[in-house]
Amino acid sequence: MKTPVLYYVPIIHSIEDYGSLGPAIAGAFVKKVGNAEFDRLQKTIHEYWKLIERRIEQAIGNVRGLIIYQDGFPAGEREKVLKLFEYMQSDHPESPNFRLVKKLLAQGAILEGTEDPHLLIEQLRLYQRAVEVSSPDKQESILAAGAARSRELVRIRDKSIAKRIRDTLPASGRGILFIGRDHDVISELEKSPEKFTVISL
Repeated sequence: MKTPVLYYVPIIHSIEDYGSLGPAIAGAFVKKVGNAEFDRLQKTIHEYWKLIERRIEQAIGNVRGLIIYQDGFPAGEREKVLKLFEYMQSDHPESPNFRLVKKLLAQGAILEGTEDPHLLIEQLRLYQRAVEVSSPDKQESILAAGAARSRELVRIRDKSIAKRIRDTLPASGRGILFIGRDHDVISELEKSPEKFTVISL
């Protein structure tokens, strides 16, 4: 009996992933570690994404029909999810994550809405409060105050994403999950009675 195959890609965010919020986040980071360390880290992240692209080519090959589950994209009709991606990609044109997803879509992959929108909005608001203040000390204070709820939201989102994958990935289908490293969706999938073949890239 065939089981669905899910390729797992941990997301390492580059500064380009943050779109219009990028300059504020970059500024806060540079104040902490300096320009040289910031530049070194961004170079390492871009090299990571080139490696992931090569691994996808080697492990998957033909991606036609591959279902993409992308961190941060709300569940919904596929046409609407695709339009949202096109809008987001235009705001994040240099994001290595989004460029890779765009390439896979051009080759016949399918973008599936992945997350509960209400949970996404709550988590985003936690981060926005920190970004909107200029002082690094105040940013740390805001993030620390919301840390417990943020961790709780990540766990709740993991359960929701796992359910979404179970509901939408066909028994003989192939999917690829791009998800932040703080998440543990795979453990949630392992708890379900449905069996998945998970391949880390």
